Amino acid sequence: MNYKVIVSEQAERDLESIYSYIYHELKSKLSAERVALRLHGAMIGLSMMPKRYRLYPIEPWLSREVRSVSVGNYVMFYLVKEDESEVWITRIVFGKRNMKKAL
Repeated sequence: MNYKVIVSEQAERDLESIYSYIYHELKSKLSAERVALRLHGAMIGLSMMPKRYRLYPIEPWLSREVRSVSVGNYVMFYLVKEDESEVWITRIVFGKRNMKKAL
C-alpha cells in the first residue's frame, strides 16, 4: 500500500532553514543541495512501509505514536495515519539538538 506523504508547514520551514544554513553560513551550495536531496528522498521513501522506523521513545511523543528516521545528521519526525493512508512529516531537526526542546 502506498501512503500519501504530507509535509507540515513547520517541516517545510525546517528544510528551508537547513538548506539556508548550509548554503549561506557554511558556504557550500553543493552540500546544501545534497542534504536537501537526501531529505526529500527519505520523505518519498516514507510512502512505502512507513512503520518500518521506530516510535520515538520519549513521552509524550511515544503515546502519540510519533516516529523518527535519521537522515545523515538530521532526524525526521512523522505520524502515520492509517485510516487516511497518510504520512505527516512534522519536524526535521539537527540530530545533536535538544530533541525535547525542538519538538
